[in-house]
Amino acid sequence: MILGLSLIFGAVAGALTYWATRSAPGAILGTGAATAGAIGLLNQIISGMPDDKDD
Repeated sequence: MILGLSLIFGAVAGALTYWATRSAPGAILGTGAATAGAIGLLNQIISGMPDDKDD
């Protein structure tokens, strides 16, 4: 589920980047960055990592 959503987010980011810049290499880099960021974010959200505020 995490990977699927991340790929969707990355594809959307890549399409928007290409639409804005008309640069295929820039769109590919944007796609990779958005996908990697989304994987990390969704993994943290779904895993339910507790905060360090156990005071």
